[in-house]
Amino acid sequence: MTYFELIRALKIPRSVRHELLALLRLPRHEALAVLEHLIGELVSHRRIYESKRRKQLEHRIVWGRELEENIQRYLTEGKCLRTAKILAGQDFRQAHPQNAEDGAIPGHSTPALLRYRTAYRQNRKP
Repeated sequence: MTYFELIRALKIPRSVRHELLALLRLPRHEALAVLEHLIGELVSHRRIYESKRRKQLEHRIVWGRELEENIQRYLTEGKCLRTAKILAGQDFRQAHPQNAEDGAIPGHSTPALLRYRTAYRQNRKP
């Protein structure tokens, strides 16, 4: 398989494929310089993406811990599990309004709250 066939077979956006194909027409030293630039951009974007994902996970864990603590508090007060979850969700929504300007704003939907609790449970230190 030639480089041309390999590049055409890649499942990447057409614009990137065209950039790679254009490299085949360049002299070796120019092609290497362009590749170095493209790989540098890729590494930079990947670092930013991973940092963003890490921060999102940290927020989910903190919010999940808060929800779990509220649920446990309501359970110790004698509420049933369903009622405890509802009340904990209401407390969470009041503590984290959507119009807050303090940085990360959590979602208020039931699936979002479930994601926060799941993240906390999966990353809980024993």
